[in-house]
Amino acid sequence: MRIQIKEFTKRGIINRLINRSSLSSLISFDKIGNKTIWIKQKLYQELVAKAQKKAIPKTYKKEKGTTELIGKKYIRFRFGLWRYAIDDVERINILFGKLRKKYNLVKTQGKKFPTQRIGITIASKNKEFDTFTNARTKRKNTRELYDFISTATYANNDPSTEGMFEELFDKVLKYFYKTGKSPSLLDEETIKTAKHFFVFFVEA
Repeated sequence: MRIQIKEFTKRGIINRLINRSSLSSLISFDKIGNKTIWIKQKLYQELVAKAQKKAIPKTYKKEKGTTELIGKKYIRFRFGLWRYAIDDVERINILFGKLRKKYNLVKTQGKKFPTQRIGITIASKNKEFDTFTNARTKRKNTRELYDFISTATYANNDPSTEGMFEELFDKVLKYFYKTGKSPSLLDEETIKTAKHFFVFFVEA
């Protein structure tokens, strides 16, 4: 028996007459009114693969190493903040809500390290650059200017986390208000943007 179906192809939806037995090579995909749209299995797998790829959340950069000065092992996580504008106190409050969520993503991975600290880099909305000479190659290079604000080192446990975030929040506020306690490399007139958030776990 031949039946009329709507088939979903890469070029769109088409009407087609097929044998009922041929439905075994198709998958029911959607409905428009009382009409079922069928899709080829291969195309369905391609769509699923694309959807899964898009659904993968933005990850963070994880680095391991040993500090040069004191020889302690550490693990560091870096999150891109996509130049989150810091132009009023309410925005800073919202930013710190985001930072806490990012910290919670990695806190269990630093359990074996007894100490921790967090930090944030702040750059200009309009990028500012510095020119320097590489000591080894003698070549001139440019790098973006940014300020790094970090907390002191805290014990790696839940009670200390609150104090750690309070300290960073206070330092960012002082930076925003320019009290002089947080000197900046950046143009004072430009809008400041949060660029990266860092979480460090270090040996005691």
